[in-house]
Amino acid sequence: MEQQLTQPTKISVWHKLRWFSLGPITGLVLLLLATSATAATYQTEHQDLIFAGVAVAGVDVGGLTEAQAAEKLQSAVQIAAESDLVVLRDSATGQEWRFSPEELGLQLDARATAANAFSIGRTGDVQAQWQAQFAGWFYGLSAAPVVILDERHLLGVLDEIAAEIGQMPINASIQLEEDSVDFMSSQVGRVLDKADAYNRLLPLLSQIQPVELELLVHESLPQVRDAAPAASQLRHMLSGPVHFYLQSPLDGVDLHSLTISEATLREWLRVQLVENEAGQAEYDIFYDEVALRQWLDGIAPQIARNPKMRGFILMTQRGSWWWWRSMSTAVG
Repeated sequence: MEQQLTQPTKISVWHKLRWFSLGPITGLVLLLLATSATAATYQTEHQDLIFAGVAVAGVDVGGLTEAQAAEKLQSAVQIAAESDLVVLRDSATGQEWRFSPEELGLQLDARATAANAFSIGRTGDVQAQWQAQFAGWFYGLSAAPVVILDERHLLGVLDEIAAEIGQMPINASIQLEEDSVDFMSSQVGRVLDKADAYNRLLPLLSQIQPVELELLVHESLPQVRDAAPAASQLRHMLSGPVHFYLQSPLDGVDLHSLTISEATLREWLRVQLVENEAGQAEYDIFYDEVALRQWLDGIAPQIARNPKMRGFILMTQRGSWWWWRSMSTAVG
Protein backbone atom coordinates (compact mmCIF):
# COMPACT_ATOMS: atom_id res chain seq x y z
CA MET A 1 0.00 0.00 0.00
CA GLU A 2 1.52 3.19 -1.13
CA GLN A 3 0.91 6.42 0.80
CA GLN A 4 1.50 9.75 -0.96
CA LEU A 5 2.81 12.50 1.17
CA THR A 6 1.87 16.12 0.22
CA GLN A 7 3.95 19.12 1.20
CA PRO A 8 1.96 21.72 3.17
CA THR A 9 1.18 24.94 1.27
CA LYS A 10 3.28 27.93 2.42
CA ILE A 11 1.19 31.03 3.24
CA SER A 12 2.94 34.33 2.45
CA VAL A 13 3.35 37.10 5.00
CA TRP A 14 1.38 39.58 2.88
CA HIS A 15 -1.50 37.11 2.76
CA LYS A 16 -1.57 37.05 6.54
CA LEU A 17 -1.33 40.85 6.87
CA ARG A 18 -4.23 41.33 4.48
CA TRP A 19 -6.66 40.11 7.11
CA PHE A 20 -5.18 42.39 9.77
CA SER A 21 -5.30 45.49 7.50
CA LEU A 22 -8.82 44.85 6.34
CA GLY A 23 -10.29 46.34 9.50
CA PRO A 24 -8.37 49.67 9.48
CA ILE A 25 -8.96 50.14 5.78
CA THR A 26 -12.64 49.50 6.22
CA GLY A 27 -12.73 51.95 9.11
CA LEU A 28 -10.93 54.61 7.08
CA VAL A 29 -13.34 54.17 4.20
CA LEU A 30 -16.30 54.47 6.53
CA LEU A 31 -14.73 57.59 8.11
CA LEU A 32 -14.29 59.21 4.71
CA LEU A 33 -17.85 58.36 3.78
CA ALA A 34 -19.09 59.80 7.08
CA THR A 35 -17.00 62.94 6.61
CA SER A 36 -18.26 63.38 3.08
CA ALA A 37 -21.83 62.88 4.23
CA THR A 38 -21.34 65.36 7.08
CA ALA A 39 -19.75 67.92 4.74
CA ALA A 40 -22.54 67.44 2.23
CA THR A 41 -25.16 67.85 4.95
CA TYR A 42 -23.33 70.97 6.29
CA GLN A 43 -23.22 72.49 2.83
CA THR A 44 -26.87 71.70 2.24
CA GLU A 45 -27.85 73.35 5.53
CA HIS A 46 -25.87 76.48 4.55
CA GLN A 47 -26.92 76.51 0.93
CA ASP A 48 -28.29 80.06 1.22
CA LEU A 49 -26.49 80.96 4.43
CA ILE A 50 -23.05 82.25 5.30
CA PHE A 51 -20.99 79.48 6.82
CA ALA A 52 -20.62 79.39 10.60
CA GLY A 53 -17.72 81.25 12.18
CA VAL A 54 -17.49 83.97 9.53
CA ALA A 55 -17.30 87.53 10.90
CA VAL A 56 -16.77 91.03 9.52
CA ALA A 57 -14.84 93.49 11.70
CA GLY A 58 -15.84 91.56 14.78
CA VAL A 59 -19.51 91.28 13.76
CA ASP A 60 -20.60 87.62 13.52
CA VAL A 61 -22.56 87.00 10.32
CA GLY A 62 -22.35 83.20 10.31
CA GLY A 63 -25.66 81.43 9.68
CA LEU A 64 -27.26 84.51 8.08
CA THR A 65 -28.38 85.15 4.56
CA GLU A 66 -26.68 87.87 2.58
CA ALA A 67 -29.61 90.22 3.15
CA GLN A 68 -29.64 89.54 6.90
CA ALA A 69 -25.87 89.99 7.10
CA ALA A 70 -26.04 93.29 5.19
CA GLU A 71 -28.74 94.58 7.54
CA LYS A 72 -26.74 93.55 10.62
CA LEU A 73 -23.59 95.16 9.28
CA GLN A 74 -25.43 98.39 8.45
CA SER A 75 -26.78 98.57 12.00
CA ALA A 76 -23.29 98.02 13.42
CA VAL A 77 -21.93 100.79 11.21
CA GLN A 78 -24.61 103.22 12.39
CA ILE A 79 -23.69 102.51 16.00
CA ALA A 80 -20.01 102.99 15.19
CA ALA A 81 -20.76 106.28 13.45
CA GLU A 82 -22.09 107.67 16.72
CA SER A 83 -18.80 106.98 18.50
CA ASP A 84 -15.29 108.28 17.87
CA LEU A 85 -13.53 105.20 16.58
CA VAL A 86 -10.52 107.05 15.18
CA VAL A 87 -8.11 108.80 17.56
CA LEU A 88 -5.16 110.75 16.14
CA ARG A 89 -2.57 111.81 18.69
CA ASP A 90 0.36 114.21 18.80
CA SER A 91 2.71 112.45 21.21
CA ALA A 92 4.88 115.54 21.76
CA THR A 93 2.03 117.70 23.07
CA GLY A 94 -0.49 115.05 24.07
CA GLN A 95 -3.17 116.68 21.92
CA GLU A 96 -5.79 114.33 20.47
CA TRP A 97 -8.34 114.52 17.66
CA ARG A 98 -11.31 112.13 17.62
CA PHE A 99 -13.42 111.30 14.58
CA SER A 100 -16.12 108.92 13.49
CA PRO A 101 -15.59 106.96 10.27
CA GLU A 102 -18.15 109.13 8.46
CA GLU A 103 -16.30 112.31 9.43
CA LEU A 104 -13.28 110.91 7.62
CA GLY A 105 -15.35 110.13 4.52
CA LEU A 106 -15.55 106.38 5.15
CA GLN A 107 -18.68 104.35 4.32
CA LEU A 108 -19.26 100.60 4.43
CA ASP A 109 -20.79 98.88 1.41
CA ALA A 110 -22.89 96.47 3.47
CA ARG A 111 -24.22 94.45 0.52
CA ALA A 112 -20.82 93.93 -1.08
CA THR A 113 -19.35 93.04 2.30
CA ALA A 114 -22.11 90.49 2.93
CA ALA A 115 -21.46 88.97 -0.50
CA ASN A 116 -17.78 88.77 0.36
CA ALA A 117 -18.60 86.93 3.58
CA PHE A 118 -20.97 84.56 1.70
CA SER A 119 -18.18 83.62 -0.75
CA ILE A 120 -15.98 82.19 2.01
CA GLY A 121 -16.00 78.39 1.68
CA ARG A 122 -17.46 78.54 -1.80
CA THR A 123 -14.44 79.44 -3.94
CA GLY A 124 -11.58 77.29 -5.15
CA ASP A 125 -11.53 73.53 -5.57
CA VAL A 126 -13.41 71.08 -3.36
CA GLN A 127 -10.50 70.63 -0.97
CA ALA A 128 -10.06 74.41 -0.57
CA GLN A 129 -13.79 74.82 0.09
CA TRP A 130 -13.80 72.09 2.74
CA GLN A 131 -10.74 73.56 4.42
CA ALA A 132 -12.31 77.03 4.55
CA GLN A 133 -15.60 75.65 5.89
CA PHE A 134 -13.80 73.69 8.61
CA ALA A 135 -11.53 76.61 9.51
CA GLY A 136 -14.53 78.91 9.84
CA TRP A 137 -16.40 76.44 12.00
CA PHE A 138 -13.41 75.49 14.18
CA TYR A 139 -11.22 78.63 14.29
CA GLY A 140 -13.36 81.39 12.85
CA LEU A 141 -12.63 83.40 9.74
CA SER A 142 -12.84 87.12 9.05
CA ALA A 143 -14.19 88.51 5.80
CA ALA A 144 -12.67 91.71 4.48
CA PRO A 145 -15.13 94.61 4.57
CA VAL A 146 -15.80 96.55 1.38
CA VAL A 147 -15.55 100.27 2.09
CA ILE A 148 -16.01 103.44 0.07
CA LEU A 149 -13.68 106.31 0.96
CA ASP A 150 -14.18 109.93 -0.01
CA GLU A 151 -10.58 111.13 0.11
CA ARG A 152 -11.63 114.78 0.17
CA HIS A 153 -12.94 114.41 3.72
CA LEU A 154 -9.84 112.58 4.93
CA LEU A 155 -7.43 115.03 3.29
CA GLY A 156 -9.47 117.96 4.61
CA VAL A 157 -9.22 116.61 8.17
CA LEU A 158 -5.47 116.13 7.82
CA ASP A 159 -5.12 119.68 6.50
CA GLU A 160 -6.96 121.04 9.55
CA ILE A 161 -4.77 119.07 11.94
CA ALA A 162 -1.64 120.17 10.07
CA ALA A 163 -2.72 123.80 10.48
CA GLU A 164 -3.10 123.33 14.25
CA ILE A 165 0.22 121.54 14.66
CA GLY A 166 2.30 123.54 12.20
CA GLN A 167 4.50 126.37 13.43
CA MET A 168 7.56 128.12 12.07
CA PRO A 169 10.89 128.01 13.93
CA ILE A 170 11.47 131.32 15.74
CA ASN A 171 14.80 132.46 17.15
CA ALA A 172 15.07 133.55 20.73
CA SER A 173 15.05 137.35 20.60
CA ILE A 174 15.90 140.36 22.75
CA GLN A 175 13.21 142.89 23.59
CA LEU A 176 14.54 146.34 24.45
CA GLU A 177 11.89 148.52 26.08
CA GLU A 178 12.26 152.05 27.41
CA ASP A 179 12.87 150.97 31.00
CA SER A 180 13.64 147.28 30.73
CA VAL A 181 15.48 144.62 28.78
CA ASP A 182 13.80 141.25 28.27
CA PHE A 183 14.07 138.30 25.93
CA MET A 184 11.62 136.03 24.15
CA SER A 185 12.10 132.27 24.19
CA SER A 186 12.69 130.40 20.96
CA GLN A 187 10.09 128.27 19.20
CA VAL A 188 10.71 124.91 17.57
CA GLY A 189 9.30 124.52 14.07
CA ARG A 190 6.78 121.66 13.62
CA VAL A 191 5.28 120.20 10.43
CA LEU A 192 2.81 117.30 10.21
CA ASP A 193 3.78 114.56 7.76
CA LYS A 194 0.38 114.30 6.05
CA ALA A 195 1.53 111.67 3.54
CA ASP A 196 2.68 109.36 6.35
CA ALA A 197 -0.59 109.83 8.26
CA TYR A 198 -2.62 109.09 5.13
CA ASN A 199 -0.65 105.97 4.19
CA ARG A 200 -0.81 104.48 7.69
CA LEU A 201 -4.41 105.48 8.38
CA LEU A 202 -5.98 104.19 5.17
CA PRO A 203 -5.47 100.42 5.74
CA LEU A 204 -6.60 100.78 9.36
CA LEU A 205 -9.83 102.53 8.37
CA SER A 206 -10.74 99.75 5.96
CA GLN A 207 -11.02 97.33 8.91
CA ILE A 208 -13.86 99.29 10.58
CA GLN A 209 -12.11 98.89 13.91
CA PRO A 210 -11.10 101.37 16.64
CA VAL A 211 -7.92 103.13 15.55
CA GLU A 212 -5.33 105.01 17.61
CA LEU A 213 -2.56 106.53 15.51
CA GLU A 214 0.51 108.47 16.64
CA LEU A 215 1.09 111.25 14.14
CA LEU A 216 4.54 111.80 12.68
CA VAL A 217 5.61 115.43 13.20
CA HIS A 218 8.91 116.76 11.87
CA GLU A 219 10.66 119.35 14.05
CA SER A 220 13.23 121.98 13.03
CA LEU A 221 15.34 123.85 15.56
CA PRO A 222 15.78 127.65 15.41
CA GLN A 223 19.20 129.21 14.90
CA VAL A 224 19.23 130.86 18.34
CA ARG A 225 17.71 128.77 21.10
CA ASP A 226 18.58 130.96 24.11
CA ALA A 227 18.87 134.75 24.25
CA ALA A 228 19.25 135.00 28.04
CA PRO A 229 23.05 135.54 27.99
CA ALA A 230 22.71 138.31 25.40
CA ALA A 231 19.91 139.96 27.40
CA SER A 232 22.09 139.85 30.53
CA GLN A 233 24.95 141.52 28.66
CA LEU A 234 22.58 144.16 27.33
CA ARG A 235 21.26 144.94 30.82
CA HIS A 236 24.83 145.41 32.03
CA MET A 237 25.64 147.76 29.14
CA LEU A 238 22.53 149.84 29.90
CA SER A 239 22.79 149.73 33.69
CA GLY A 240 23.53 153.48 33.80
CA PRO A 241 25.32 156.38 32.12
CA VAL A 242 29.04 156.25 31.34
CA HIS A 243 31.31 158.89 32.98
CA PHE A 244 34.77 159.94 31.76
CA TYR A 245 36.94 161.83 34.31
CA LEU A 246 39.87 164.12 33.48
CA GLN A 247 43.12 163.48 35.30
CA SER A 248 43.61 167.20 35.91
CA PRO A 249 41.29 170.23 35.56
CA LEU A 250 41.52 172.35 32.46
CA ASP A 251 42.43 176.02 32.74
CA GLY A 252 39.53 178.34 32.21
CA VAL A 253 36.91 175.60 31.83
CA ASP A 254 34.68 174.21 34.53
CA LEU A 255 34.90 170.67 33.20
CA HIS A 256 35.93 167.78 35.39
CA SER A 257 34.13 164.88 33.66
CA LEU A 258 32.21 163.88 30.55
CA THR A 259 28.99 161.80 30.59
CA ILE A 260 27.23 159.68 28.01
CA SER A 261 23.59 159.29 29.00
CA GLU A 262 21.73 155.99 29.01
CA ALA A 263 19.44 157.28 26.26
CA THR A 264 22.45 157.97 24.06
CA LEU A 265 23.85 154.53 24.78
CA ARG A 266 20.56 153.00 23.68
CA GLU A 267 20.80 154.86 20.39
CA TRP A 268 24.34 153.60 19.84
CA LEU A 269 23.56 149.96 20.60
CA ARG A 270 23.70 147.50 17.75
CA VAL A 271 22.65 143.82 17.84
CA GLN A 272 23.45 141.38 15.04
CA LEU A 273 23.34 137.64 14.52
CA VAL A 274 26.77 136.04 14.10
CA GLU A 275 28.19 132.54 14.02
CA ASN A 276 30.53 131.58 16.84
CA GLU A 277 33.55 129.28 16.71
CA ALA A 278 31.35 126.23 17.35
CA GLY A 279 29.28 127.04 14.29
CA GLN A 280 26.24 128.09 16.34
CA ALA A 281 24.36 131.34 15.90
CA GLU A 282 24.41 133.90 18.70
CA TYR A 283 23.77 137.60 19.25
CA ASP A 284 26.68 140.04 19.14
CA ILE A 285 26.00 143.29 21.04
CA PHE A 286 28.22 146.33 20.50
CA TYR A 287 28.18 150.14 20.25
CA ASP A 288 28.10 151.90 16.91
CA GLU A 289 31.71 152.90 16.29
CA VAL A 290 30.74 155.68 13.87
CA ALA A 291 28.41 157.28 16.44
CA LEU A 292 31.09 157.04 19.12
CA ARG A 293 33.68 158.71 16.88
CA GLN A 294 31.26 161.52 16.10
CA TRP A 295 30.73 162.08 19.82
CA LEU A 296 34.48 162.18 20.42
CA ASP A 297 34.89 164.65 17.56
CA GLY A 298 32.28 166.84 19.28
CA ILE A 299 34.04 167.02 22.64
CA ALA A 300 37.58 167.21 21.29
CA PRO A 301 37.55 171.05 20.97
CA GLN A 302 36.53 171.39 24.64
CA ILE A 303 39.58 169.61 25.98
CA ALA A 304 42.15 170.45 23.30
CA ARG A 305 44.99 172.82 24.43
CA ASN A 306 47.97 174.33 22.53
CA PRO A 307 51.42 173.33 23.87
CA LYS A 308 53.21 175.86 26.19
CA MET A 309 56.92 176.33 26.87
CA ARG A 310 57.96 175.66 30.41
CA GLY A 311 61.61 176.44 31.31
CA PHE A 312 64.01 175.04 33.86
CA ILE A 313 67.74 175.35 34.56
CA LEU A 314 70.15 172.47 34.28
CA MET A 315 73.38 172.92 36.30
CA THR A 316 76.34 170.70 35.63
CA GLN A 317 80.08 170.72 36.19
CA ARG A 318 82.61 170.43 33.43
CA GLY A 319 86.14 170.41 34.65
CA SER A 320 86.44 173.04 37.41
CA TRP A 321 83.76 175.29 35.90
CA TRP A 322 80.08 175.40 36.78
CA TRP A 323 77.74 176.54 34.03
CA TRP A 324 74.01 177.09 33.65
CA ARG A 325 71.87 176.16 30.70
CA SER A 326 68.29 177.09 30.14
CA MET A 327 66.05 174.20 28.98
CA SER A 328 62.44 174.27 27.95
CA THR A 329 59.70 171.69 27.21
CA ALA A 330 56.29 171.91 25.67
CA VAL A 331 53.24 171.12 27.77
CA GLY A 332 49.81 170.79 26.09
